[in-house]
Amino acid sequence: MISKLKKKKLPLALLSCLFTSQLIHAAENPPSVLFIAVDDLRDTIGALQNFSNIKTPNFDRLAASGLTFENAHCAAPACSPSRTALLTGWSPARTGFSENGQTWSDDLEYAETLPRTFMKAGYYTVGSGKIFHGDGALQNFHSDFQVPYDKDYGEVGDAMGKPLDIPASEMPDAKRIDFILQELATAPNTPVFFAVGLLKPHLPFNVPKEYFDRFPLDEIPLPPMDPEGIRDLPPIARHIARGNGEQNGRLYHEHVIENDLWQRNIQAYLACVAFVDDQLGRLLDAWEASPHGEQGIVVLWGDNGWHLGEKEHWSKFTLWREATRVPLIIRAPGVTEPGTRTRSAASLLDLYPTLLDLCGLPPRDDLDGITLRPVLRSPGITWERAAIIYHGWKNTAVSNHRWHYIHYRDQSKELYDLAADPHQFHNLANDPDMTPIINSLHNQIPRHFAPEKPFSKRGNGKQRISFMQDYDPAKYPRDNPSTK
Repeated sequence: MISKLKKKKLPLALLSCLFTSQLIHAAENPPSVLFIAVDDLRDTIGALQNFSNIKTPNFDRLAASGLTFENAHCAAPACSPSRTALLTGWSPARTGFSENGQTWSDDLEYAETLPRTFMKAGYYTVGSGKIFHGDGALQNFHSDFQVPYDKDYGEVGDAMGKPLDIPASEMPDAKRIDFILQELATAPNTPVFFAVGLLKPHLPFNVPKEYFDRFPLDEIPLPPMDPEGIRDLPPIARHIARGNGEQNGRLYHEHVIENDLWQRNIQAYLACVAFVDDQLGRLLDAWEASPHGEQGIVVLWGDNGWHLGEKEHWSKFTLWREATRVPLIIRAPGVTEPGTRTRSAASLLDLYPTLLDLCGLPPRDDLDGITLRPVLRSPGITWERAAIIYHGWKNTAVSNHRWHYIHYRDQSKELYDLAADPHQFHNLANDPDMTPIINSLHNQIPRHFAPEKPFSKRGNGKQRISFMQDYDPAKYPRDNPSTK
């Protein structure tokens, strides 16, 4: 093992984890943990009060029993780097993983992941569905069941919004819940760490027809839009907004408009959210009826947001709040009060140290997040600390309770006053009066970034490239902001 470590040239903080005791002693009578991930879930849940026609009784039921974070953000607005950061506790600035095309399992195979820490502490760990992005799940769980991706019901690149003529029980996410229900019924009499990863509302937006029927097309509201569109954005931001559709099998906004697909695609997304809400209800019913339910901790998080046409963009992969802001709900008996909310900024990087704290496990000084216990106990506090988000090497956003600041690697900037402009219509970065605010936010960005990690090869043998690799500023001149 030592020779392999030398070959890898891993950071000292990473190496230190390898030589710790193989068993971490938990506190006496530690609580069990239900750890729920929902893929590509934005603020379309009733508890976040941002979509008037959405009905999510089970998300709302969980929120009513714990603390809802109104200003929580992923570490990176893409599945792989977001989950890598959360599960290792290390930010993309430290690891170099900030995009989906990078495969973390090789370079970070020795990382002490969150579920593995609980396993070593004596917890019985169970994984079902998408927790890790790709390989690496089995070694972190005593019991693991990966239902195949939803390919039976459409490829990711297929047209969005296909009602399926099947019962909900046939959906892979329903089968993931089935597995967890079986595990709950047979788990040993010991603290458990159950990680449940629901794939919807990830593409393709294909779920049983009954969920589409809940959202008639003529009742689908469009998101608030800026009549000036993306005109006040720097060229690199316009490239991100317009350039990700074709490359990632997503839709261009122009195509959505020309083919009258806007409401249809929102309907399909909301249908997927409603389907997930039903599955969440099944899971919560079983958890609360189990021996772990009364004193167990429940954490629900989305790995990144999703644009529904805002900033003329469809998908994630941006540093605007539609892609970075995520649902985060924590129920910790004895710590959180039912039905509380907080505006304090939180990062998904904070979940690792928070769960160590809540479960009485030894803290780690090499994690990049902080424990959220102060906010869990006093949700009314509004700290100045911001969440830091990364997308592409050295492209960074800083978001706190008032401001959302974006700094791109070509030195261009965006700044939004969320109190006056919650939809980020007016970029204030060029206003000289904003210089002190910009400087204060910019100072929270790390000074040093790890080298960008290489991109993996897909099945066709071709090397994937960064979404920024084909960026040509000349294609997006500042004096012609309508360039497509």
